[in-house]
Amino acid sequence: MSDDPAMIERWIAMAAVHRRIEARIEQDLRRQVGLGSREFCALSVLRRGTRTDKGPLHLGELAVAVGLSPSATSRLVARLEV
Repeated sequence: MSDDPAMIERWIAMAAVHRRIEARIEQDLRRQVGLGSREFCALSVLRRGTRTDKGPLHLGELAVAVGLSPSATSRLVARLEV
């Protein structure tokens, strides 16, 4: 990690902006479609269906695409099935 205080402050500021953008996206998705960003992302990946040359999408691949652990992805899919 750099010891440059100015660079550290820029990264802190950028991270704060990123969190505000994510929160706004989350609010808008929930208001407009009733889903959180992870659920929306999972459904968009699943909507694309099977992989073109390898058959059905596996849970681990969905987990990578959504940015969750396999167990968290399994719980997410279970919630979406209800």
